[in-house]
Amino acid sequence: MISIVAPYDMNRVYGNTLRPVMEAEGLLANGFDDFTVHCTKTNPGLGFEQTEMRKGPLSLIPRNLRPDGVPFLFDMPLVLKEKFAPEVTAVHAQNYYSVLAVANGFKGKLILDYHSLKSSVLRDLHAGSLAHQYVIAPFVKRIERKGIARAEKIVVASANIKREMVKEHDVPQEKIEVVNNMLDPAAFPRNRYEAEFEVGVVGPFAHINCEAMNALRSIANRTSANFSLVGSISSADKALFNGMDNVKVLGRLGDKEYKDYMASIGALLLPYGRYHRGGGSRNKLLEAAACGTPIISTRSGAKGFDEKNALLMAETPQEMITCIEELKNDVGARKKMGKGLRTIIKRNYNYFAETKKLIEVYESVM
Repeated sequence: MISIVAPYDMNRVYGNTLRPVMEAEGLLANGFDDFTVHCTKTNPGLGFEQTEMRKGPLSLIPRNLRPDGVPFLFDMPLVLKEKFAPEVTAVHAQNYYSVLAVANGFKGKLILDYHSLKSSVLRDLHAGSLAHQYVIAPFVKRIERKGIARAEKIVVASANIKREMVKEHDVPQEKIEVVNNMLDPAAFPRNRYEAEFEVGVVGPFAHINCEAMNALRSIANRTSANFSLVGSISSADKALFNGMDNVKVLGRLGDKEYKDYMASIGALLLPYGRYHRGGGSRNKLLEAAACGTPIISTRSGAKGFDEKNALLMAETPQEMITCIEELKNDVGARKKMGKGLRTIIKRNYNYFAETKKLIEVYESVM
């Protein structure tokens, strides 16, 4: 049996949690059911077997008291040696911090699954912080090296993570398998391009997105297009848009409401500034593409998505405004772009096809 160690609450099916959920659903769709998902909290509504990790003292530290930049060291019960049922012969551990819960206590086969290289994230996002540059990022890099040395096989969420891993950790390329971030295209409604044109921006709007918020305010002030913001947002960030009649702040949406929203907007805007290099495709980009919704993005916003020629790429607020006006005034262009994006999702980010690669990885180490 395979144990997928996903140190997340399975009730929060978004963000980092979405990848192991889609992997599990894809495995079942391919007829592979010899696995369990090892998580911090189970969700009975999901259709696969789950077991809970043991709780450690560090998991009791309130989120607002955890050091900025190293939340994952304090989110999960990683100080304990995780125990697995005797029938578990291989562990598929999500992200670098699962190594702390697994490597010291498990003697079977280990597969690592990297959504991003956390050491690169910390180094790139906190370039001005000496603590992150010389203490935290190097510490995390040592953990990554420990896991890489211990693993039989490494799975990564995009080709650019593979390139970064080869560069940063000198890992043989044949040890790494790219299994893209994925979704079920059939679960997303198609954009009919019938609603009034509106630009959507999806959060969460915190920490890494601060530059995006400032760019969005600048863009919204200089165009007549309407904008809507979906996702968790602080009162301070929400206040940035007070008095702006063309910006609506919708907050968090339920799953069906969110998918319908993605299929109703005229375009998704990803106005991200500086961001780390080694990451997988943003789920929001894949979700909009699955609906056939056009996407305007910076290079950082489209990280991990190799088919950038299918997007409208823009780096400055003025370039984004030009793209917005182009799509607003040309529904034919929106339809053509959306059709191309849906084709890409079905071909390269379909959970059924991507998890076939994962099954091959499992079979290669067993």
